[in-house]
Amino acid sequence: MLCMGCMEENTSGLRVCPHCGYVAGCGPEEVYYLPPGVVLQNKYIVGRVLGYGGFGVTYIAYDQQLKRKVAIKEYLPSDFSTRSTGNLKVTVFPGEAAKQFADGMKSFVQEARRLAKFNDIHVVVDIYDCFIENDTGYIVMEYLSGKNVKQILKEVKRMEYDWAESIIIEVLKGLSIVHKEGIIHRDIAPDNIFILDNGEVRLIDFGASRYATTVYSKSLSVILKPGYAPEEQYRSRGEQGSWTDIYAVAATFYRMITGKRPPESVERMIEDKLVPPSIAGAKLLPAKENAIMNALNVRQEDRIQTADEFLEALSNSRTKRKAPKKKRDPRKLPIWLAATIGAAAILTVVTIGIFSGRLFEEEEDVVETDVAVAQDGQVNVPQFATLSFEEAKELADRSGVEVQMSDEIASDIIAYQRIISQEPAYGTVVNEGSMVSLVISGGTESTMVPDVCEHEKEEAEQLLREYSLNVVYGEPQTSEEIAKDCVISQSIAAGTSVDADSEIILVLSKGTAEDVEKRKVKMIDVTGEKYEDAKSALKKAGFVYVSKKEEYSDTVPAGEVIHQSIPAEERVENAETVALTVSLGKEQIRVPSVNLKTESEAKKILKKAGLGKVVVKEESSTEVEAGKVCRQEPKVDKMADKGEKVTIWISTGRPVVSTPASNTGGQQNTSGQDTPAAQQNPSQDNAPAVPETQAPQPAQEAPAPQAPAAEAPASDFTYVPEDNSGGNFSAN
Repeated sequence: MLCMGCMEENTSGLRVCPHCGYVAGCGPEEVYYLPPGVVLQNKYIVGRVLGYGGFGVTYIAYDQQLKRKVAIKEYLPSDFSTRSTGNLKVTVFPGEAAKQFADGMKSFVQEARRLAKFNDIHVVVDIYDCFIENDTGYIVMEYLSGKNVKQILKEVKRMEYDWAESIIIEVLKGLSIVHKEGIIHRDIAPDNIFILDNGEVRLIDFGASRYATTVYSKSLSVILKPGYAPEEQYRSRGEQGSWTDIYAVAATFYRMITGKRPPESVERMIEDKLVPPSIAGAKLLPAKENAIMNALNVRQEDRIQTADEFLEALSNSRTKRKAPKKKRDPRKLPIWLAATIGAAAILTVVTIGIFSGRLFEEEEDVVETDVAVAQDGQVNVPQFATLSFEEAKELADRSGVEVQMSDEIASDIIAYQRIISQEPAYGTVVNEGSMVSLVISGGTESTMVPDVCEHEKEEAEQLLREYSLNVVYGEPQTSEEIAKDCVISQSIAAGTSVDADSEIILVLSKGTAEDVEKRKVKMIDVTGEKYEDAKSALKKAGFVYVSKKEEYSDTVPAGEVIHQSIPAEERVENAETVALTVSLGKEQIRVPSVNLKTESEAKKILKKAGLGKVVVKEESSTEVEAGKVCRQEPKVDKMADKGEKVTIWISTGRPVVSTPASNTGGQQNTSGQDTPAAQQNPSQDNAPAVPETQAPQPAQEAPAPQAPAAEAPASDFTYVPEDNSGGNFSAN
């Protein structure tokens, strides 16, 4: 079972993951998070939340196609949008908020596309994909395993200068390239510098999209981290550029080596109480301290402007302190600054009421809330992901819903016949007895290994490619019997079922160790003989090498020689290789699964596989959604003759369950089944029974026999497929 906490396989059979301690079946921490187990773009399995900021949620996820962990960031600005319980789609607030949400999402997607071209810069997190789904945007990124600098500082309080500088230099190298493309991070702080387990540095969470809304001059749109944000970020019209990131890098550097966060930049404009790192307890050379202090100058015009300049200043042993210009008189504050400081307390209080995020995000505590509470007659849909169908039925019975299988797709992660996804999603409030559709894993795509021993190299390669296998060659060996460049052995025995794209190692012959004494011999006729008998006969006739080819034949029994490369009676040298074509008998097809497919989908799959006429029958099923295949004959993975007939059974849904009709003058049921009262009068589900004392109705002509009543809907839930057509791209 795939753990939704760490995306590792939990084979312990316990709900608690032995790798990370995550408890299977846990719902999202907040109602506006995607529930664990949701599948995006039909390939990304979403897990637990890794982090949340005012403009987005980051989840751990698994790419089923490329078989790797990823991180997925969802655009979810808390002041413009939310997600209600049970809905995957994002709800955008009306009016101006809708416009700002749309503009911000456009920037979010565009920024991701711009960053994707920096995947070869190791300090910038790789962007793999970006798409629109659930009425919002998603960025698929490299998953990072390690700790951010904020976490490290909680453990060590402050870092040795050389260690901290090595990290900052990597950050500056990355920014040097990114800034030249016009991209500004705008949110550099200890929690956004990540150190991988192998020591590599990553700069995460490029925040340009966070501030796309500031062009509309809404002060509450700006989210800042005090101590790391320069003064221009406190202004709606503050000019931002590479120097903005330089201040944040220097402030982070200062925090790393002193253990203390610099005072807020707006406070420093009134009275600058920032002390040099050496006075704050750091051990560093004067020139390096000068470089850091120059990058921390409050006024942007006094500050180091670019990453390259900062790198040069750190490496130059003669770097001098650049004194800032004369400070303003505190009694003559700019209007914007006075307003900002004067309203700071009000903004903080207002933010708590308006955002689920905060204006100042130094602490990142998460407040846990439960999923929405169901009312009488309603229930919350449970989490079915990774359960077997039998387990899902038991859970459904306890939870007050019903389940049925709606589709089956291949999965390299979710075990065969385990649940991949569900609809409605976990936590959705539905009426009791509602139906939940489940997508089941068909397991990994598999193939059967053919026998390529004694085949020539090119033919063996072609045959293995046809069986979706990858060829790897071992060290060639000498052979007294197998011709040069023919296969001596294969690492996986013929007839073994393996995952598609598996590797198979072939060992080729490099011929005999000694030269063969050449002489003329007469070719004999071995057609119609068994291959082993034919090979023995050729050896007795003086031939040294025999190779084998195989092909299907409707007339020649399997294992017999169809053709020989050298005609009978012809005299040739004994060292010449005799290629024998051997019959495989009638062509056999490995029957593919069409489980849970529609009739048209099933027919296409079976036709492509080479099977013949498809006979369609119907039968009711309590487990399979109506209109989907519930069984087939021949069964999956059985071998069938090419062109053989296949029978599929299409589910008609749940069988009609009925009760005896009333004998008080109501209509006689002539269908052979009893009719439920609810179906006799569907518009009056709770109507009282007719009293027995009611006056009899006038006799009426007997009605014609009626067809059985249609099955009542199992759920009042209507599934509307989402439009996933927008915004897909691949960064690679």
